[in-house]
Amino acid sequence: MSSIDELREALDRAGSPTERRLYFVAFLMRDAGWKVDDAIVVGGSAIEIYTSGRYTTGDIDLVVTVPSLPDRILRSWGFREQGRIRYHDELAIVVDFVKPPYTGDPDRCQVLTTPYGPVRIAAIEDLLVKRLASAKHWRRPEDLEHAKILAVLYRDRIAWDYVAEQAARYNVEDVMANLRAAIGRE
Repeated sequence: MSSIDELREALDRAGSPTERRLYFVAFLMRDAGWKVDDAIVVGGSAIEIYTSGRYTTGDIDLVVTVPSLPDRILRSWGFREQGRIRYHDELAIVVDFVKPPYTGDPDRCQVLTTPYGPVRIAAIEDLLVKRLASAKHWRRPEDLEHAKILAVLYRDRIAWDYVAEQAARYNVEDVMANLRAAIGRE
């Protein structure tokens, strides 16, 4: 198990707050002995990574697919626990362990390489649809903006047929149609 000083050193190598959070996940996964399929960065954290920090969040949303969380490791680094949240004030790292399972298509996830190992990130398409659902059903207009940022940045990479299927599943076909018209992808 790595020491807190080794963790600090790893985090200090990051070039941005977004990269710092990504390095943390990779470092944690490595110390926990997890494989790349054992955890997925989701939600706002994944959007932050895809947008290179254009959208920022204060925590790391992580779905863990193995039976137990790495609490022994986190405690050894000085993290405290509050429900599903683990946080370290000095490091300014907050991890939100989102209840599994990952509700998107795991085969569409991206794997990013870091100096500390690979990290799996939620699929752009799943993030986009879930933000549209949040905007429509929970009346969170800022989530529509997050979806728009993803759609604009990745318009030529997104599997729009899959997005249409998921939009129907989440009852957001109308919002999706408006978004596609707004970005010129009708």
